[in-house]
Amino acid sequence: IMDLEQVEECVVVVKNLSKSKVLNIKQNILIAYCISDKKINENEILKCLSSKLPDYMLPTLFIQIDRMPLSPNGKVDLNSL
Repeated sequence: IMDLEQVEECVVVVKNLSKSKVLNIKQNILIAYCISDKKINENEILKCLSSKLPDYMLPTLFIQIDRMPLSPNGKVDLNSL
């Protein structure tokens, strides 16, 4: 994702979604948090990525943010995303 011109900074996070609490089935999805001056075109990004990555490595959701939240030690604060 960072190779694309429109994206300045990006972090991809795995989130667990529970399909059924009774059956205890879990599904993981990838969420890409991106910083860009322009509006991010998800279809364009997915088109570029799908030629290089398998489907399971493609983000399900793209969220555009103004800045990355940082922890006191300067690392990306994943809990704040």
